[in-house]
Amino acid sequence: MSGADQSKKNNLTSVNFEQILSCAPGLIWSANEIGHGVWFGSDWQHFRGIKVSDDCIEGWHLALHEDDLNKFLYVFRGAYATRNNFETLCRLRRSDGVFRWMKISGRPLLENENFAGFVMTCFDISDSKEIHDKIQQNEMRLRKLLDEALVGFAETDAHEIIRYANPSFCQMMGYNRMEILGKGLEKLILPEDLEGLNAQIKRMLDSKAKAVEHHVRFFHKEGEIIHGLLKISPIRSGSGIISGFNTQTIDISEMTNLEQNLQRSNDRFQLALRTGQIGVWDWDLQRNLLHWDESHYRLYEIDPQIKSINDLKEWSEVMHERDGAQLERQIENLLAGEDSKVYKYRILCSDKSIRYICISAILEKDEHGNPLRITGLSWNVTDLHNKERDLNLRTAQSSIASRMEAFSELAKVISHELENPIHQLAELTELARQAVTSIYSEGAENFVAKTLDLLQSLEQETHNVLKIVKDSEKLSEIPAGNSIISYPLDRILEDSILYVEPRIRRNQIQMITTQWQSTQGVQVQCVPRQLTHILLSVLGESVSQVKDLDDRWILVEKRVAGNFVQVKIVNSGIILPSKNEGVGLQVINTLLNHSGGSISFDPIAVNTTYIIEVPILNKTKLSSAA
Repeated sequence: MSGADQSKKNNLTSVNFEQILSCAPGLIWSANEIGHGVWFGSDWQHFRGIKVSDDCIEGWHLALHEDDLNKFLYVFRGAYATRNNFETLCRLRRSDGVFRWMKISGRPLLENENFAGFVMTCFDISDSKEIHDKIQQNEMRLRKLLDEALVGFAETDAHEIIRYANPSFCQMMGYNRMEILGKGLEKLILPEDLEGLNAQIKRMLDSKAKAVEHHVRFFHKEGEIIHGLLKISPIRSGSGIISGFNTQTIDISEMTNLEQNLQRSNDRFQLALRTGQIGVWDWDLQRNLLHWDESHYRLYEIDPQIKSINDLKEWSEVMHERDGAQLERQIENLLAGEDSKVYKYRILCSDKSIRYICISAILEKDEHGNPLRITGLSWNVTDLHNKERDLNLRTAQSSIASRMEAFSELAKVISHELENPIHQLAELTELARQAVTSIYSEGAENFVAKTLDLLQSLEQETHNVLKIVKDSEKLSEIPAGNSIISYPLDRILEDSILYVEPRIRRNQIQMITTQWQSTQGVQVQCVPRQLTHILLSVLGESVSQVKDLDDRWILVEKRVAGNFVQVKIVNSGIILPSKNEGVGLQVINTLLNHSGGSISFDPIAVNTTYIIEVPILNKTKLSSAA
């Protein structure tokens, strides 16, 4: 190749090389072996806004920020001394006088394997540097906040080795920062709590949840157990790979101890409530929410998992049908300003028995006098009620027994005093009839007929009065005393019906009796006079209930039911027993209980129905009677 061709090739290479460098990113320039600038790319010249000659020789370093100059020269001279690559950050003045952060990289330049200087590239990183600085500032502020936080913060690597812990976490665990760094988090947690925690973490990672909370117990350095609420969240890289975990721990030892003490106190309180059969309830008037505690549900024999009581209406529905409205009135009176009182209610238990409940409540108001809440107690007073009832019944029983004795004596006197005069009246009536018949045998037929009718009526009424007297006499003949003996039921029942028959006829009441052959001749265990007066009382009450009705009838049925004879007295009325009558039934029931019998009122029958049961003498007679 000729010299001209070689020169042309070198020029072409040089031109192509500069064009390539001018297209390369960044500001490119070079310095010779003693550090003088010898070549500057077009981007450098444009950035600086000056001619190449101005930055040649030693003038290039004047473009550096004065605070960065010494640092750069230190790195630059070190690289020249060692002929090694270097990299540093510094600020470079732009043509408009603004300094921009540059990342400057230098590589040694060799010519024929001899050191000829450095080729350097500057990349503008001002924007990313600003962002990086802000991130660092935020991180510093965050670290400061974490260091001052009362919550324990710790950061672990992917293997749960602690690489950061704030003072609160260190203090919570009893370690200083140097002691706790490098420890495995699982070493601080009780083994029996680790299984549950690891299961929670696994579910969190599988579901890609952001965090998980778990109550765990920690080992304090001194051996004490610390209760903590631990929240763990994963630290993920941009590609989603977990590089560590952030943890937040709140010391809840004091709260846990308080809860445990509170639970123990509540257990003792609940035991006292169960023992005393006392329930607690409160009604939030602002939200209309009624709350029963466990003991209150137990008192009413209600399972809260199956049925919950949330308002006053639902409460009244589980009470006795006649007491629900009374509860609502009590609450209304309390809201109207009435002083708190103790009220007694009834509830129907699962075994159909009646339980008596006392309820007392107080009204809470705000500073303006507006009702806020009603809080109350309910307690079981069934035993006390029954004792009071038994005492009252015994008193009533004694009084009734005395009255029965007096009535029997009176019946004897009346029977004895009236029997002879009435016999005489009957004889005189017969004589008068015979005389009138003989005297007016012919003529005055109308007079005779009328007179005979009148005399016949007089005779009939006389016999009726005599029958009443005889019935009274029979009543007085029924054995007295309170001894339980064997006695024919049919005789007692027939005598009782005969005694009230005049009232039945006078009030034009239809009397219906059913004869059941199975009861004939059956002997029952009873106090005869007592049972007679009980039947008279029920029959008399039935007459009073229907005498003013359009449809007037009384039905008496009797049948054998097991070891009892059952007498059912039904009347055409639909009257429920009054309060006083209910007490009377209780008294009568107590008297019958003495001999093993009972009386009850059928609440679901269409008409007023009384059921009296009297025990049969023995099973042998029951079988023969059947």
